[in-house]
Amino acid sequence: MIMTQAFDRAFVFSLEQEGGFVLSRLPGEKTETYAGIYRHMHPQWNGWAKIDAGDTISNSLKEMVKQFYFNEFWVRFNLEQLPAPLNALVFDFALNSGGQTAIKRLQCLLPVKEDGLLGAKTAAAARGLDGAKLNTRYIAARLDFLNDLTTWRDFGRGWSQRVVELLNYAAQ
Repeated sequence: MIMTQAFDRAFVFSLEQEGGFVLSRLPGEKTETYAGIYRHMHPQWNGWAKIDAGDTISNSLKEMVKQFYFNEFWVRFNLEQLPAPLNALVFDFALNSGGQTAIKRLQCLLPVKEDGLLGAKTAAAARGLDGAKLNTRYIAARLDFLNDLTTWRDFGRGWSQRVVELLNYAAQ
């Protein structure tokens, strides 16, 4: 599958929200994160070998990040089927909370089975609704999900700011 303009826009947005191509370790995290890729959740990612060898800035590493996001989230969860910018909103939610969670939260807003799989019925139902209203309701569903997490106390301020950025992104 070829990377599309919709993916590129979603990737740029989410990467910016993740802080760019930076290696970090937040308090409470078991391992480090690079460009939003958390080693604890994705230890198999090939980019860790480059990072462990001291590379955190090469173009080849940056391309590995982009390819990872494309394959593991965009393609794996069939996000090209959704209209923009909804596909970017689901993509960003999936990066932080998992693809099935992001899709189930979308499905709870649609007249479809909540199975965590983005198939033709889910995509058609999403396309059949007013996009602006669905986008807003989806962002609200994400905030509701985040607010229920036990880690809200530690990360809620940052997550709230991300929701503000999502609202602005969806309004473009």
